Amino acid sequence: MLRKLTNAPIKWRLTIAYLAIMFFAMTAAGLVLSSLIEREYLMGYRQVLSSHAKLVKTAVEDDYRAGNPNLDQLCKELSDKINVRVQILDNNRNIIGDSKPEQGDSTNNPAGKLKGAGCLVCHPEARVSTNIAESQPIIHDGRIIGEARISTSLFGIKQASARARRIIFSALVVAALVAAVLSQRLAASISKPITDMSNVAKRMAQGDLSQRVTANGGDEIWQLAASFNTMAQQIERMLGEIAEDKDKIETILTTMADGIIVTDETGKIVLFNKASESIFQCSAADVLDKPIDDAGLHTKLSHMVRETLNARRLVRKELRLPIEQTNVTLSAYSSPVKDQSSAIKGAVVVLHDLTEIRKHEMTQKEFVANVSHELRTPITAVRVTAEALLSGAKDDPQLLDRFLTTLVKESERLSLLIDDLLEIAKREAGQRKIRRTEIDLPRLMTRIIALHRAKAEASNIGITSEVQDDLTIYADEQQIEQVISNLLDNAIKYTLQNGKVDVRAEGNGKSVTISVTDTGIGIPNNEVPRIFERFYRVDKAKSRQLGGTGLGLSIVKDIVEAHNGTITVETELGSGSTFTVSIPRNNAGNDEDEDQDHSSAV
Repeated sequence: MLRKLTNAPIKWRLTIAYLAIMFFAMTAAGLVLSSLIEREYLMGYRQVLSSHAKLVKTAVEDDYRAGNPNLDQLCKELSDKINVRVQILDNNRNIIGDSKPEQGDSTNNPAGKLKGAGCLVCHPEARVSTNIAESQPIIHDGRIIGEARISTSLFGIKQASARARRIIFSALVVAALVAAVLSQRLAASISKPITDMSNVAKRMAQGDLSQRVTANGGDEIWQLAASFNTMAQQIERMLGEIAEDKDKIETILTTMADGIIVTDETGKIVLFNKASESIFQCSAADVLDKPIDDAGLHTKLSHMVRETLNARRLVRKELRLPIEQTNVTLSAYSSPVKDQSSAIKGAVVVLHDLTEIRKHEMTQKEFVANVSHELRTPITAVRVTAEALLSGAKDDPQLLDRFLTTLVKESERLSLLIDDLLEIAKREAGQRKIRRTEIDLPRLMTRIIALHRAKAEASNIGITSEVQDDLTIYADEQQIEQVISNLLDNAIKYTLQNGKVDVRAEGNGKSVTISVTDTGIGIPNNEVPRIFERFYRVDKAKSRQLGGTGLGLSIVKDIVEAHNGTITVETELGSGSTFTVSIPRNNAGNDEDEDQDHSSAV
């Protein structure tokens, strides 16, 4: 019979397995049900006993109140009514009343503490007892004088439970043996060809495509094995044909920085590489198998593809597309894909991102224009002053003194501008090194403030400082000094006479915070986002009058960010400004001479 079952269709073998599972499930359900019935019966019986115990308690308390109770007689009368043993115990656990004194008593313990008193399911220890009991305290004149105990035998229940368990256990043993034999044989017949296919599939996945499954038999599993062998042969042949082309395409697509979009002859997107995902800020899953017109890329791009498919020619365009609130400039090439018969099979779009290049070009133009303007102003002043001196102004002592002062002032301004431009050029070229050392900030800031104090006192501007003691930071001391000096210099320049500048520095375990607060002219709210731009001045006339280049804050920001820090500003027009710099105490990179490439578009 087992041999027939082995060669039977898989559905019959599964049916037998399901029947075995159902048998085990029903058997388990029977055990659980038996236990639950026993448990519920015992719990119900205890509830009845508890109710009887309360009645006995009440009867005993009534007799005590009557005066001279006959406890044995009372216990016998109550026992005859409720058909259980009734006992009265005093506070010393002595039996002072018993409905069946001739039976004796093996314990003087209160019922609630008797071994075996309770549910056989909830209290396994009850299986060693022959009785189940409940008790209630007896109260007389406001105090407990004993307890009323009711008990009955568990012998009949235990016998019935034991017989049921033996029967169920015997049935379970027989069923388990039969099911084990059947399931083992049936499982083996089902699993062997599947195991063979699994092993062959693993070896094929490792590259050995010559592996095959031994297929003999007539059931569905063996038919599947034969189909598996056929499929393996086809895969081996097809992979051999396409492996080289596939490797080439994958290599090209993986290494290309340009976006690649491929459509079929209808315009449906069939390939969307990683670079394209980055350009359009979307995933390939969102656009694949969608028409180019409905993919949500851009109408200009879809028009290029349609033109390529319809005109059967290469289309070149520079596209300016709004993507994620940013204008992206792309150099796009759309080329038709043809088969051997010159029929159009699709289109390939190559996208080269020109956004940064165009931004760089625009920034360069603006930078050159700004530099030219800034250099022209002092140079023009020097030339005009020199011409005036040559025209005879040198003979006038007053004019000579004024013009010479102008020459000195404009030459200093020109020198500062050139220094700032050189600093920017170094940073743009990645030549600015960060030499990290441990900086004593109180010492450094005391020195910086001392250098600026004379300039501040000349305008009756007071400088106050509050620096945390023993405050240190691991950074480039020269560059940190430049940051603090530029911020302090700006604060003094834009603070009116009799104003005040406050410098503070404090730190914690992770970072150091340096703030410079002035009572100066402040900055309009609409100007705040641009104050760190190169050559940007809030008050251009005042800035030039004071000798500012418009590059100081941009250099400060560059230095702070090179140290992995941040700079913020809080300002109120007419009331002053507060610049706050936060720098990590232990910057990333612990080399004494660390090259930092902080280049950006000029």
